[in-house]
Amino acid sequence: DEWEVAQDEIKRRYDISAIKDRNLRQGYSSASVFSNHLFCGHCGQPLNRGSDRLLHDGKKENAPIWRCRATSAKNCAKGGYTRCQAKRKQEAKIKESFMRMLSELKDREEFSNLDKANTLHGVLMSLEDDAKFKDEYFRDLVDRGVVYNNGRIEYTFKSGMKVTSLL
Repeated sequence: DEWEVAQDEIKRRYDISAIKDRNLRQGYSSASVFSNHLFCGHCGQPLNRGSDRLLHDGKKENAPIWRCRATSAKNCAKGGYTRCQAKRKQEAKIKESFMRMLSELKDREEFSNLDKANTLHGVLMSLEDDAKFKDEYFRDLVDRGVVYNNGRIEYTFKSGMKVTSLL
């Protein structure tokens, strides 16, 4: 059983890096649950994780941010694409907006009628007020997120449903 699970994981990681369009190829990364799931709404390139010095409680601290891969001149020259003007987004704000979106979904009447075997139903029913972000919520639900400059994120769930969140 372990061998089968390992083979499935190897195939999944290969599929991530074997996208036919050279500009969208990515390596596997387990650094964040968002890796290989967030894309730029301006140019379509994947978002890469980085860090930036942000002011927090009166002092500057390194904080994780997500930026379009095409905002780097080095990556553009190497990949052969034009430089993107997308703005970077703070990881903490992405997590907050994702959890806010799940809470709003839970309050909608149409989602209370979801099939009880549906993964979304299970996640929504387990949510508590002021629930903190959990990697497994994102991992279990989201196939892809498209991040726009205006702070909107369009999530495509694994079930095919599309939901919008605001930063």
